[in-house]
Amino acid sequence: MVVSNIGILLLSGLLAAAQQQVNALEEGIGLYWNGEYERTIEVLSSEPLADMGAGERVELLRYLALSHIALGDNIEAQAQFIRLLTIDPGYRLDPAMVSPKVIDLFEESKKNRIEELFAEGKNSYYERQYEEAIETMNRILLMDPQYQLAEEHRQLSAEQISLGEKAATIEAGVGTPAEEWETVEEPEDKIYYVTSEIDPLVLVARTNPEYPFLDRQIRLQGTVIVAIVIERDGSVGGARVVRSLNERMDEAVLSAVRKWRYKPAALKGQPVAVHAVVRVNFDLDQQ
Repeated sequence: MVVSNIGILLLSGLLAAAQQQVNALEEGIGLYWNGEYERTIEVLSSEPLADMGAGERVELLRYLALSHIALGDNIEAQAQFIRLLTIDPGYRLDPAMVSPKVIDLFEESKKNRIEELFAEGKNSYYERQYEEAIETMNRILLMDPQYQLAEEHRQLSAEQISLGEKAATIEAGVGTPAEEWETVEEPEDKIYYVTSEIDPLVLVARTNPEYPFLDRQIRLQGTVIVAIVIERDGSVGGARVVRSLNERMDEAVLSAVRKWRYKPAALKGQPVAVHAVVRVNFDLDQQ
């Protein structure tokens, strides 16, 4: 009977703590809708996120961000949005529930988080931690399914894992002997990703894009990122924008990049077609 009573007391304590936590979240939300933004921040900031479910944490961080926006503290609001996206990379704000200003700030926070994750993912790849790189790129693609650089690095990491598994199988004496595997012919139309086995890319002829007149006048600057295919002869056979500035600048970059020439990439002495990503800057100070 004593054990049962202790169990009941423990259960009651846990339920009370959970109810207090839910009540605190509800209290904070109520304070927000009453316009008491400083009090909202005080109440919600006192809650230990580690003790909450993922859905509750996201809701709490959303109202913290909204309260900071209402008080004009956009920097802290972005910090809360980034914490939210760390928990739920696929989270979307409902445009019907918040203002365009909030949407813009959320999207800017998402962009910053993507840049942080992409840097982490690239480091994982270069350190040959391919599974971690894939996981990081997957988080990016949840936030932005059109982020081509993340997709390309995810594929590249998967290829490296596959190559490692094949090499391990051969070293174990299973499957195709190593000398036969080395001589397997690749299809001529295969496009490779650049790895340490590919000779470094060398740009030998570059055409700079024309700075659109209107964008020059309004002093619009920035970087356009383009994914290209370098053909076996070093010409650029395909190009598509993966990070845009605007239609005029994008077209100027695509027109220029298609005229670029590279020293043909080589794998084991043989020319191959490769994927590459290039950045083209529009900088008025360098014009």
